[in-house]
Amino acid sequence: MDYLGYMGGKDYLNLASEVWLSTEIRPTPSDITQELQQAVQALPSRSLTDALVQNFLSVVNYNYNAIYPPTFLEGYTNWWADRAAKRPLSPEYTCLLLRSCALSTQAMPSKLRNTLEFELAEDPTTLPDRFHQAAELLSSNFSPGEKGLIQIQQLFLVVCWFKNAGRFIDSWHAMAKCVREAQEMKLHLDDSMMEMSEYEREMRRRMMTIIFVWDWLMSRWLSRPLLVDPVSCTFRDPTLQLESDPENPGVPSPFTNLTLQSKLIRSVSDSLSRAQRDPSEANVKDLCARVDRWHADLPPAWRRDNPDTTFDVRYPYLKWQRILLHGTVAMVEMVPTKPYLTGSASSQSRATQQYFRSFAVERALTSLREAEKAYELMKDLDPRHFYINFVLFDTLTILCSGMIHDDNKDLPHRSAVLDAIETAMRPLKEISLCSAPGATSYQFVLRLAQCMPLTPEEQVRWPFHHANKAKRSRRERSPQPMSTTKSSVEAEEGSPSTLHSTGSGAGSGSGSGSDQNSPPVQVPSLEDFQEIDFGGIEELWDWNALNIENLDPGSAEEINFTGFGGSTSN
Repeated sequence: MDYLGYMGGKDYLNLASEVWLSTEIRPTPSDITQELQQAVQALPSRSLTDALVQNFLSVVNYNYNAIYPPTFLEGYTNWWADRAAKRPLSPEYTCLLLRSCALSTQAMPSKLRNTLEFELAEDPTTLPDRFHQAAELLSSNFSPGEKGLIQIQQLFLVVCWFKNAGRFIDSWHAMAKCVREAQEMKLHLDDSMMEMSEYEREMRRRMMTIIFVWDWLMSRWLSRPLLVDPVSCTFRDPTLQLESDPENPGVPSPFTNLTLQSKLIRSVSDSLSRAQRDPSEANVKDLCARVDRWHADLPPAWRRDNPDTTFDVRYPYLKWQRILLHGTVAMVEMVPTKPYLTGSASSQSRATQQYFRSFAVERALTSLREAEKAYELMKDLDPRHFYINFVLFDTLTILCSGMIHDDNKDLPHRSAVLDAIETAMRPLKEISLCSAPGATSYQFVLRLAQCMPLTPEEQVRWPFHHANKAKRSRRERSPQPMSTTKSSVEAEEGSPSTLHSTGSGAGSGSGSGSDQNSPPVQVPSLEDFQEIDFGGIEELWDWNALNIENLDPGSAEEINFTGFGGSTSN
């Protein structure tokens, strides 16, 4: 059946389980010898590869859990033994090893980075591309359905690599390849009638859960169609028994967070779609009720409030995964209530209007808190992590828009919102020191923060003020284009090195009150946004959600975005 192009159904799953694609189109060992040799040569020495693999398994893998470490390490030991004995190497494992090293080099601690730079006598930032390209060349020789589960794993690591690099559209297209390979292997179907080992069954279910969750999240972020058809999916949840240890009962599986996300998605997908199409009181409350039920069923270690942290020290991945889980949930809940916060939706009842505004603010504050926790955990390892930059940027812009639209100065938790914006700007500024997209994101949010109309009391405490005419005159006399290098963003916001000379600019200060000499106010427009290079983050973000395109020009300070873009390189 596979040979004819048919996908096996539940009534004949095992009919063609051993049938492969025609041998005429399958690569023979000689077809990939050259690519395999090039792939092997791309890897560094054994000791350096060991360090990269250790970093991948101890840090990177817990973001996605696509690899089961014991099996991977067994294959790793065998791979080196085969290489030492000059036996044929597994092309598929070589490709998977390259993918893991490519991801590992995207999130290196300083010690490992320095070691690689010293041993290789080259810039270690070139390694992610080198490993990725070598794996791409080797993987191009694999036919669909030929390499089994390991092929699906390495294809998913491609998704992760693009996402970590800020190439979100490429990541989505890579996900399409991964989904089709998984469907070719029937991972989306109930496997209870298939003959296989329990380990293989568990790993198939885990991979399909990963694909299901990330496909859904990416479709929401990128406003693109689902690649996995939920109607055709009959796969079962994994048992999570692989990591069970009788001597340490109760330790949560590192895969638990993905199973919990899968259950949430199945529960809220329809409700969220309805609430997005029609953010009515009934639809939003239905979504909230579903999320509340999901929260109520969470295991103790995964609760948002007062979680059981017994295992956090010994298993540090738990804290990181808990942060990602609840940060993601907060953003999901905020989706249908954003229009109430930004003024693009309203309710006939003022009480209902305030309820939704309050709900959106509370979820936004939760989202910021989780992002700040994530940054504290990752700042010494991978401060450019896509989740941190995106959540800080997205949530801060929404809150700034909410403040800009708060004509009556009655935004729920208004004081807490100001505190949260000020606090969250600090990690975003620190990210700007090591990432061009982060620098651009920070400068953009800074300008929105400077646009917000404040009360006299709020102006006294607000640290983000506009540059006065004297500063503007100095900038005009000494024109300097904006740079996204570390030296430029380390300077005080609004300094000549961070703002283009031809605009009115914006600065930061700690003085009390607003500048009486500030120019007429004007919020950045859609045209401004489209001209800015955010290094890929704009692919995830809906400018129209801010609803500031048609604001009264007198409601915020004039902002000039000429020369505001930055390089997409990190």
